[in-house]
Amino acid sequence: MTVTADASFLVSLYGVDVNTPAARAWMAANAEPILLTGALRFETENALRLACYRGRITSTELKRALSEIESDLLQGILIAAPLDSDLHWEACRRISVVHTLTTGSRAYDITHTAAAVMLKADAFLSFDQKQRVLAGLEGLNVAP
Repeated sequence: MTVTADASFLVSLYGVDVNTPAARAWMAANAEPILLTGALRFETENALRLACYRGRITSTELKRALSEIESDLLQGILIAAPLDSDLHWEACRRISVVHTLTTGSRAYDITHTAAAVMLKADAFLSFDQKQRVLAGLEGLNVAP
């Protein structure tokens, strides 16, 4: 099974928020690795740093979260998934043309959905309601 995610899932998995128990439960119940694009890694790590800046997590929690991401990459829980950037941006533009006027999709949501489509994901993990709708419209199976 090919699994992808958006930053809302990974921030919940590695950080501490209302969705953390659900993210950890999904991971415990599913042994599949998550494919991690460069854009997804950047957005996730930046969101964790921003959470620290805003006082939602401590600097200790931030360091732990970033360390866990590195560890999970080494252990194969996360797998780096490089994409051809020209093809990726082309897929992003297509999704924007088809869906943004009706869904109000944000650019990073589109990048993650396009990546999941390109990677032929069997599961797309997200807690973001708009992201979940967009992914579903693109034919992705959304969880948890």
